[in-house]
Amino acid sequence: MARSSFILINRLAPGGTARRREGRRALFFLALLTLALSQGACETPPLADLSRARSEVGRAEREGALRYAAEELGQAEEAVRAAQRAVVLQSARFSFRRDYRQAHFLIQRARFYAVQALRLTLLRRDAAHREAQEEMAKLTDSLARSREVKRFLTPKDPSIHRLLMGAEIDLDVAEMKMKAQDFTGALQAAKSGTSRVGEAEQQLLSTIVQFTSHPDLSSWRKWVEDAVHKGRGQGEVAFVVDKLRRRMTVYRQGKAAQTYSVDLGLGGMERKLRAGDDATPEGLYQIQEIRGPGQTRYYRAFLLDYPNAQDRRRFEEARRKGLIPRGADPGGLIEIHGEGGRDRDWTKGCVALTNREMDELARMVKVGTPVAIVGYNPRDQENPW
Repeated sequence: MARSSFILINRLAPGGTARRREGRRALFFLALLTLALSQGACETPPLADLSRARSEVGRAEREGALRYAAEELGQAEEAVRAAQRAVVLQSARFSFRRDYRQAHFLIQRARFYAVQALRLTLLRRDAAHREAQEEMAKLTDSLARSREVKRFLTPKDPSIHRLLMGAEIDLDVAEMKMKAQDFTGALQAAKSGTSRVGEAEQQLLSTIVQFTSHPDLSSWRKWVEDAVHKGRGQGEVAFVVDKLRRRMTVYRQGKAAQTYSVDLGLGGMERKLRAGDDATPEGLYQIQEIRGPGQTRYYRAFLLDYPNAQDRRRFEEARRKGLIPRGADPGGLIEIHGEGGRDRDWTKGCVALTNREMDELARMVKVGTPVAIVGYNPRDQENPW
């Protein structure tokens, strides 16, 4: 009886053992509640945010980030993949143990790099577009200029022909890439074409430099001066054909009055030696006969006195050296005639102009008009092209 009373009093007394035990139990449940609440905030998988990140990465990729911001796009894609793995890993755990904070961090990282990739893509793409347009315009101008360059070429200049053909192909490629929104590729193709044209022009300039010190330069100079002097003495015009620059200059009273582009023989810069070589001769000539419409197949024609005495001497010398086959002759019927303006060499050795230009020349020419045909006209220093 006394022991029972003691236990009862101890339980009811303040600070007793029972009260302490109840307090510890309450603290334990409070800690569990706090932990549950803290875990509850991270128990929901961030699927909506992950989907948004994927969408932003996809947009950057569609805009061309793989081409213009590959590094940033790669970081964004890697962050999305890591976020997906984090979500899967946490979702496989018990709900009270799930923690998506790392997934949230990776999603934010992915979105950051996706936005960066998109921004850089738009900036770089616009810049590449402008650069490509400028370079293509430059190439187009270069190719237009190359049409004049082609006039100086001969069949023995295959490397220059290949360069210019390659430049035209580069321009076609650049245009196709522009249509495909591949501005970087278009820029590279246009730069390649511009480089090819530049190289072709350098080779041509090198050829011109060689002609300024050509072994025949003294002869060319004499023929030009003799023709101009003779025309001035007669009070008439003189024609000088510059084979290198495919140009004929009309001199009146000793001064250049008019200039025409001409087509030459298929032999280009080669000097004529015999019939059938399709080369345009070089020397000092005079117009022997004037043929009007209906008298020639080339609209109008001014027949030259080829071969003259100098041409025959050159022919005999070449034959003695074995440069001409047996039975060959110097040829003849070299004219300045119409049906030209084809922007290429095509005649059998004649000099061709357009029919309209032949009409102009017909009003100033007469039998005996001097004509000098030279590889390079040293008088024409102001117009290298």
